[in-house]
Formats: sequence, C-alpha cells, structure tokens
Amino acid sequence: MHIPRSDKFSIREQWLSGLSFVKEDIGSSIVVNGTKSASVNRLNNSSPQTQNKLNSTKPLTPKSVNSVAKETDLMQLYLNIDDHPEQVYNQHWRITGFVYKDPKLAKNQFVISRFVITCCIVDATPIGIIVESPDALELKADTWVEVEGVLQKRIIGGAANIESVHNFHETEDGVPYLVVSGCKIVATPKDPYLAPPMQ
Repeated sequence: MHIPRSDKFSIREQWLSGLSFVKEDIGSSIVVNGTKSASVNRLNNSSPQTQNKLNSTKPLTPKSVNSVAKETDLMQLYLNIDDHPEQVYNQHWRITGFVYKDPKLAKNQFVISRFVITCCIVDATPIGIIVESPDALELKADTWVEVEGVLQKRIIGGAANIESVHNFHETEDGVPYLVVSGCKIVATPKDPYLAPPMQ
C-alpha cells in the first residue's frame, strides 16, 4: 500500500523540527553579533504564509491603568501595537523576557526581549520593547525578568537602530516604551522562544 507523502512540511512541522535541535536558549549575544538570518530576515520580510498569520491578529483586552496588570506574551503585544494601538497604549502590562543592554540606551533603560521562531532556530528574530526601570543598573544581560508597567510612546534618539526594537519603526511620536512599576528576576521559561500565531 502506497501512502502519498508531501515533499513539503507545514510551517508547524518545520518549526517543531527546528526546535528539536536546539541545545540551549540563545540570548542577547546573537542580537549584537547576529547571524546572517537574524540580521537579514525580519518578521516584516517573512514568507506570505507567515505574513497572513501575522496580519490576522486578534485585539488584546488589557486592564485599565489603575487595575492589575494584564499578562501577555511579548509577541502578542508586539503584533497589536500596530494593529490595535488604542488597546495597548496607556495600559498596564506584565511581560516576561530576557534583558538586552544596548549602549545607545540610558543607564536606567534596557530592552525586554524574546526571540521569535517562524520555522527553525536559524531564523530566530529578536523583538523587544524598551523599558525604563531603576533596576536596570543591577540587571545583567540575558537575565530573565518579569516586568510590569504602562506602555507609552516616547521619542528616544536612535531607538530604530537598536536591533531588537528594529521592527517598531520609530515615528515622530517615538517608539513603544514601558515605564516599569515592578521588575523581578524569574527562571528561564521552559520554552524561551515565541512563535507567530498559528491558524
């Protein structure tokens, strides 16, 4: 009996097989040093299939600034910043990611980052949001943290040149910026990588 088999793997199968070869999580060194894939392939330049998934984001439902912070993953927040800005700005969020220190930022700032994998580890793309926190001085690069704060938009000179915030496209209003009210060190998540939403 012959069972037809496709020569092409689905995006989910490619993504899962790529993760099976990952021996340890990648960190901020790849943001700085990069790889050909990490520095060239951006989420905004991904395949049409991935773009369709990225373009079909569902709006987040944040709590008001005066209520408890809404927990979300950085990918969901990232996708909704452009699609549903009225639902993300001036809202209180709780996000987990690793610390990326960029020399272009002030001493009380860092980027809370995650890597997004659309296929396999080779195409890992950093995303992140600039954070202002008094704890920034004490935090070392690649430390995993959970931050709570209000998402605003601010002008930060040179923010568009920071690798992990590249996709936020600095505008005359500035870039997404989290003013932190709480920051704590957490363990590395069981799965440190994020993926675009699958349909």
